[in-house]
Amino acid sequence: MHHCKVMIVDGLWTSVGSTNFDSRFFSVNDEANLNVLNAFFAEAQRAAFDADLRLPRRVTLEDWECRGWLHKLLDALASTYFAVVSRVRASGISVRKCLRTQMHLAHKVGWNQGLKSIFVPD
Repeated sequence: MHHCKVMIVDGLWTSVGSTNFDSRFFSVNDEANLNVLNAFFAEAQRAAFDADLRLPRRVTLEDWECRGWLHKLLDALASTYFAVVSRVRASGISVRKCLRTQMHLAHKVGWNQGLKSIFVPD
């Protein structure tokens, strides 16, 4: 599975890749796109997108709340990781160094205190 963006202009020009056009992309992220000027390629991408629209499964609030404990744990870990990375990158500190320091702190004083220290406003 991959996550990419596709933009088709006038059924002729296609841009496919990982680029988000926002301030974070231009300052931090290492992204790439392939730009193709070809009507056949544009049509193939449109057909692939239309086919993908037929695949999703609707997820209701009840479905989301009833997901298993492992799924909830993985969601919590991923949310914590991305919150830490965002805060660290904003401060200009090395992500690896900060995570190593926080893990050491969490081990010494307990996970809740160690992780809490990341989110306390400066």
